Amino acid sequence: GVPPFLPPGYPLNPWWHAAMGAVPPPWAAQLPIWGAGYPGFPQIPPASMPAGFPPGRKNSGEKRNNATGRSEKAEGKKGQRGLREDRIEKSTPAAIGAQAKASSIPQPSGSPTTVMLRHIPNRYSSMQLVNLLDDRGFKALYDFVYLPMDFQNKVNLGYCFVNLIAHDVALRFQEAFHGFTEWRFDSSKASEVSWAHPHQGYDEHVERYRNSPVMHASMPDEYKPMVFKHGVPVPFPPPTRSIKAPKVRVHRERPGLKEVLALQQG
Repeated sequence: GVPPFLPPGYPLNPWWHAAMGAVPPPWAAQLPIWGAGYPGFPQIPPASMPAGFPPGRKNSGEKRNNATGRSEKAEGKKGQRGLREDRIEKSTPAAIGAQAKASSIPQPSGSPTTVMLRHIPNRYSSMQLVNLLDDRGFKALYDFVYLPMDFQNKVNLGYCFVNLIAHDVALRFQEAFHGFTEWRFDSSKASEVSWAHPHQGYDEHVERYRNSPVMHASMPDEYKPMVFKHGVPVPFPPPTRSIKAPKVRVHRERPGLKEVLALQQG
């Protein structure tokens, strides 16, 4: 309301609007700042409004940071907001999916020897991958390698399975290839290594693929799993039943994935 000491008809002075927490009207710019010229009107700011206090803001008694000009309350809110954003980032569907995928793969028991190498540049062939393993000091230290292929585009799907001859060799393989970036082709990919699941060991992988359509005579040799003895490729163990010809099914969104799934079934 209007203070009782103002004569009727006098317009409110800007400092009064500031004291009331209101925005001064446009005509306030034409009037004296602290009531000069108004009979009975205070000539200095009231004690509750320190000189220089921004108009339209009440003095809440907050302490301010001299370096940033922010109140301690505002700085605290900023810190809480940062923590909140970190929590939101970690709770995005992509982050949740990655965490769920990592936590959903059970760790194999005993002394596993088969690893899954991911993020392989798609231009690698099976033999080029084998040469990479040999060049990195693992020649004759593995007996099974399978690099699944995209049959439509004739490139690999970015991951492979390698069975090492012993558990300690598999651990050394993980150290050598986890985060590996020195590819033959120009690529920024960094590989990741994890234990293969659900199959572990040479025997399980041979039984897994010996009757698979991927071993059909119509399939190119470079698309098939390979087995080794003393570092030399040897014929894959023969099937125990008739192998059906592969049914290649193309998936528009992700070519090759459906094909591999179709070949690996049965």
